[in-house]
Amino acid sequence: MAFLIVYDGSEDGNRIELTETNEVFIGRSADRSDIVIPAGSISGRHCLLTRGSEHFTIKDLDSTNGTFVNDDRVDDEAEVYRNDIITLGNIQMVIGGNDVPARDTSDLVSDAPPALQPGTGSPMIRATSTQTIKVLPTSFQKKKTGNKAWIVLIVVAVIIALGLLWYLIRM
Repeated sequence: MAFLIVYDGSEDGNRIELTETNEVFIGRSADRSDIVIPAGSISGRHCLLTRGSEHFTIKDLDSTNGTFVNDDRVDDEAEVYRNDIITLGNIQMVIGGNDVPARDTSDLVSDAPPALQPGTGSPMIRATSTQTIKVLPTSFQKKKTGNKAWIVLIVVAVIIALGLLWYLIRM
């Protein structure tokens, strides 16, 4: 089964299983994305990862900070292969799994990023967690701001009541 492993931010090391669905929206907004990554550099609905019959593709959805595959900016859509490094904003992740086709590196090895060069290992690939999650926890839910108005109103009412009580006692 295909999966993503996140290598930055609060979700570092988390593994996200890509279920058998053909399209997965990735972004910061829980209402608009199938996979939620709570990072300020990721747009609400950042990109679309699509499973095709022979390969995966990723499409940038006019995100603010861009979508990159192996440091190449995705202007519209790009093919994604096993062990490719996907960067959304400043969050990096690697796609893996037996059903993700491998990139033919026979003529690309010298130009490949360090994570893909044979024998060099990768400082980024340090998956210590095998926790499987479908949606990352979101810390970007709207916070209730109406509480401050009530607190101010109560404080003002208490001050007026104390002033009135002091006035009545002095009379």
